Formats: sequence, C-alpha cells, structure tokens
Amino acid sequence: MDIVRDWVAKTVKVDIPEPQAPMSKSYLKIVGVNYHTPSSWHEDRSTHLQAEDIMYVMHHNNLFDGVCLASSPHIMKASVYSDMAVIWFDIWDLQKGTKAKALINKSFNFSNDIATVIACNMHPGIPQCQNCWQWGHNLTLNSLRVFSFNVNRNYSVMETLLVTLVDNFDIIFFQEPTWNIIRKTVSANNVIGKDVIGAPIHPDWIYLAPSLPSPLKPRVMAYVHKCLSYLQPSIVNSYTDLDRDILVLSLSYNQHVHYLMNIYSDDKHLALDYLQQCVNLLPPLLYIGGDFNIRSKEWDINCPTHTKHTACLIDIMTDLGLDRSTPIVNIPTRYSADPSKNNTTIDLMFIANKIDIDGHYILPEYRLQSDHALLAITIPISPKFIPIQKKGLKRGSDKERSFINELAVGLSALLSVDLSTEANIQKASVQISDLISESWNKHATMSFISMRSKPWWNDECNDRVKDNWRTFQNTMQIAKRKFFDAKIEEIAEDNKRPWDLMPWVKDCKLPPARAIIHNNKPCHSLKLLWEAFDQTYNSASDRTVDAHVLDELRNIPERKWIPFSLLELSEALKSCSNTSMPGLNHVSWAHLKMLLSTDDRIPILFTRLANACLNVGYWPSHFKESVSVVIPKPNKPSYHLPKAFCPIVLLNTLGKLFEKMLAKHMQYEAVKHEAIFPSQFGGIIQ
Repeated sequence: MDIVRDWVAKTVKVDIPEPQAPMSKSYLKIVGVNYHTPSSWHEDRSTHLQAEDIMYVMHHNNLFDGVCLASSPHIMKASVYSDMAVIWFDIWDLQKGTKAKALINKSFNFSNDIATVIACNMHPGIPQCQNCWQWGHNLTLNSLRVFSFNVNRNYSVMETLLVTLVDNFDIIFFQEPTWNIIRKTVSANNVIGKDVIGAPIHPDWIYLAPSLPSPLKPRVMAYVHKCLSYLQPSIVNSYTDLDRDILVLSLSYNQHVHYLMNIYSDDKHLALDYLQQCVNLLPPLLYIGGDFNIRSKEWDINCPTHTKHTACLIDIMTDLGLDRSTPIVNIPTRYSADPSKNNTTIDLMFIANKIDIDGHYILPEYRLQSDHALLAITIPISPKFIPIQKKGLKRGSDKERSFINELAVGLSALLSVDLSTEANIQKASVQISDLISESWNKHATMSFISMRSKPWWNDECNDRVKDNWRTFQNTMQIAKRKFFDAKIEEIAEDNKRPWDLMPWVKDCKLPPARAIIHNNKPCHSLKLLWEAFDQTYNSASDRTVDAHVLDELRNIPERKWIPFSLLELSEALKSCSNTSMPGLNHVSWAHLKMLLSTDDRIPILFTRLANACLNVGYWPSHFKESVSVVIPKPNKPSYHLPKAFCPIVLLNTLGKLFEKMLAKHMQYEAVKHEAIFPSQFGGIIQ
C-alpha cells in the first residue's frame, strides 16, 4: 500500500485523499470551540463555524498528520443557549483504534480557543439518513446528483473515486470499467479457491452491473449510494445483444419511477444504431449520459463540422424527449496522449426537456490516470417524501395486547347472532371485519423502516434515548438481551433448528434484477408486468374441465354431514405458523391463537360460523378477498422471466382456518368410507 501511495502521489498532481486499505471507523468529537466566528472567515460573510474551517485547522495542525476523515465534520451547538460548538467527525482507523488513541484527550489551538478531542459513540442528536446511516442526508428527495466518467479500464481510479465521492454524489456511472480478481471463494475442485472477478466494491455503494455470459465483460456499470436503497435501484435493461454497452437504471417508489441510462458507444457506434431501432420500446428517460464517441461542432470547439452520426444522435434524443445539457464551462472531455492532436468532446449528457437546469460540470482536474474528464450534474426532480413507514402491531407489545382484548370483547358480543340464512352469515362476517378493522386502526402504530431498523427496539428505548444517552445505552443492552434470549429459547424448544442462529446460513440477498421479459418484450410498467404474470400463472382460467373422469368412480350413498367440533378448530389452528403473513385484515395466526386463549366464547362463535357456512351453503365475500404477492424462487441463475417467480395468495386468516377444518374433515370422511385409498401418499395426512 505504501508503494501504491507513493506512485499515486508522484503521478497525480492534485489534492486528493491518499489510497488506504479498508479500515474500521473511529468516532470522535471536538469540544471547547466557539460556535460563532468572524464574518471575514467566509466569503458569504456567515458568522458561524463551518466544516471547511475545521478541515483547514486539521490540515495545518501536526496533531492530525496521517489522519484520514471518513466523512465531512458536522457541527452543532453544545446546547440551545450555548455559544460553544461540538464538532463530530469520523476517521478511518485500524480495528484496535490506534489513530483514535493518539488523538483522544489531546488539546490544540483553534483560533483563540483551546480545543480537546474526545472519544464518543454516534450521537442521536445529529441528523442522519435513516437508510444509509450517513450524516448529512434527509428523507426529502428533490434532486439526484449524477456523476459520469470513462475510467479507461483503470481499477485504482475506480477505487479512489468510490471513496472520495461518497459524500458528494448519489449515482456514479462508469464507462469502460475494469474487472480484476476481488477475492477467493470456496471451490469444490481447487484447494486454493475460485477467483471472484469483478469491479471494486465499497460498503457505501450498491454495485450494479449487467450479468453477461463469460467471457464478455460489461463496458458500462453503475454505483448507487445506499442512502437511495429504499428506491429499489435495479437494472431494467432488456437489450439482448447490447447489455454490455447500455445500462438503464430505475429508481422507484409508489407509482413513480425514474429511469436513467448509462451508455458507451465504441468507434463502430453499435449502441447508437441499436438505440435508433428500439427508441419506441424505451421507457420515459430522465437522463442519458456517457461516452458517445461522436464529434460535432455543436458541442466540440475543436471540430469544424458534423460527423455522419451527429444527426442520428440528435434525432434519437428528440424522439425520447431529451435535450443536450450544456456544460457550465465548455472544455474538452477527452485528452489525447499525442500533443500534436487536439483534445475532443465526446462525453455528453442529455436531460428530459421538461426539466429546467443550468447545465453540467466538466472536471478534468480529477481525471487521474484516465484520458477522459469527469462529468457531474444535479438533476432536480419533484420534491417527494419517500414513504418508508408502515403501520403495524409489534409482537408482544402493549398495543397488541390491547388490540386482542378489545377484539375479544367485541367478538363475544356476537355469540348469539342468528346464522340461519345467507344474509345473516354475510352480515355477521361484515360485523367481524368491521370490528377487526376499527380495532386495528385504533391500536396500530406507524413504524419507521430503514436499513438500521432493529427487531429488539421497544418503546422503552424510545423514551430513554430522548432523556439520557447513558441510560439509553443500558436500556438498549437489556432490550437486546431479552429479545435474543427469547429467540434462543424459541429455536431450542420449538423448531429445533440451531442453525437459524447463524446469519451465514440464511438466504442471500438477490442481486439487482433485469427487467422481466415477456413475449420478447420488457415489462417497464405495472400494466405490462401484470399482464406478464397473469398470462403466466392464470393461463388455465378459461379452460373447460373434463368431468367424465368422475364417471369411473362408484356412487356412495348420501350421508349426513357431521358438524365441526371445538377440537377440530383448535387442532387446525395449532398447526398454523405464527410467522406467516396475514391477509388484508392484518390478523395473523398468532392473533387468532391469542383470541382463542383470551375468551372461551370466541372458539364457540367461530365454530358456529363455520358450521353455518356449510349448512346454508354460503361462503361470505370477506373470506374470498385476498392480496397476491409475487416472490422470487430461490437459487435461480436469472430473474428476467416470469417463471422465475411464484405468486402467493394471502387470504383472510379466519376463512383459511375454516378451509383447513373442512379439508381435514373431508379427508377423514373419504378415508373412512374408502373414497380414497388408505395408502395414498399425496393429498392426505399420513
């Protein structure tokens, strides 16, 4: 690493952070500094301390020699009425905290003040992004900071940029990335291990690259900052031949989807030719940028004419509703190694014409060993609050107990209701549904969901974090211990699966998926996606059923139906999993079990309702309502076909309970009267 650092320092004559090996972070703060500063310190005449002031002092103080900041310092007042500041900063450090130990409790001059460095944990009072847990982000998405760069197959350039750009950009588009051996993985054939080939990986960035058959390697890729992970970034390319040259990135929330394209067009202009052919198939694009390898006097100051591909590119962008972004300072983007040749402009950016933007920046001073300049742009989008909350009842909470108790009281009042007709059964099911809905809305609470959400967090942690940080730490340890003790007890006594305690045996996260292809067309909208799944999994709905196969069975005398018993209800419910997803009414199997154990009248009501449905021959409409969830099948090599997914229907749990009782009842009846062969393995419980 020292050799690499020296080589970069000699080759690159700009002020960039030195390359470092992956390290841990140490969290520190500086106290004893005045929050207010002279107005002469800043060009905007502001009178409060800024991050640039801190970095300037650190840069000129020997105490901080060799210290590399992990992020920009953040400043807050020591209290509401205080004139003193608290400066929070993170540094890259060894796991033993060697650099932090050299700074802790050390004092230094900060203007007229004596500042002291103190060790600390991450402070809850500092504004942080609740998704990536980095300081400085918020939850209002009003712009996207996009960075585009042809790295000219240079691995060290990519590694350096992933570190230096982590606080400044949301999306990085690379053209001509390089692919090296990242690490070794376990191999069944090689003792040394199998090589894992790929581009650099950084913990703060989501890696997105097309999956191509060997030995092809993508010539475009993207990194999305983890603060945008809740926007579900994914590759939606459907280009069968040009995945390596064209990448379409989607960022979606609710019904809003933003599409951005990264493109590399070589000297043969294959990517441009393909775009011309499929321009009508592309989704509405917010941005297109990359290396187009096209010169024109429209954007190149050193080109006196148009090339033959210029008109084609302009026509394509016009059809897509995009306008070329003009640089703030019009300078070349590609620099020739031959001094006798002129530098050129072949890296471009195009923005949707409905967006008003000043232009983009060309930054040749940061191109490192690449022969291309960096392009940076901030794309404004409609300010939207990203919905990352959900309403629910935490298991074992006071709210859940109140919900069950209130529901039990309401259901017990329906014990004597008349269930002799279809109308009465429907009315009773509506009353039960309304009762559940009203009680749920009353007791359910909104939960904030993020990458750092913890299942052991409880209301007591919320209270303590507001009062006292040290007390909160103790409360947090107690909450963790209670939660994990309950988990260990459940695994040891109930499911007997000790491997569930090991995170590495759990399912791996799926890689970013391409757009689903149906009938050789990409599904870029919810309508097309619905049609793809409906035609795949509901293709037999209109087919006629041949009932002649039943003619071979002998007739059995009609007999009286035996009503359901309370024992059948409890046994059917006992076999249901507490972790299964509930239906539309939010009532899970665990809630039904709690209801039956809370009041002995509830099982009687449910048994009466189940028997009434069979006696009258009517199934209430609320039992037929469902929500379908499509989930990926595990261990599939690719997820661009509908058959790689499977639909799951979430029904009303009370209706499903009655169906379980009915299925088991009919099975015993069929076996008893020899309608099913007793040794049949499928369809009956052995």
